Amino acid sequence: MKGLPDFNANPRFGLPIAEDGKLYIPVTETDKNPAIYIIDAASGTATKGLEVEASEITAIGKLSK
Repeated sequence: MKGLPDFNANPRFGLPIAEDGKLYIPVTETDKNPAIYIIDAASGTATKGLEVEASEITAIGKLSK
């Protein structure tokens, strides 16, 4: 998918969350800070979102009121 890291670089994908027609997936790449990628199924593209200063993101979730 356009916008995701190169699969040949062996990125690690964490557990995603889906909301409002988009998939939010944590991705950890070698020698880079992990980031949340926003995947828009309608357009078939991924956009790098929030980057986190950490070694890895294994999952994301949503808190409700």
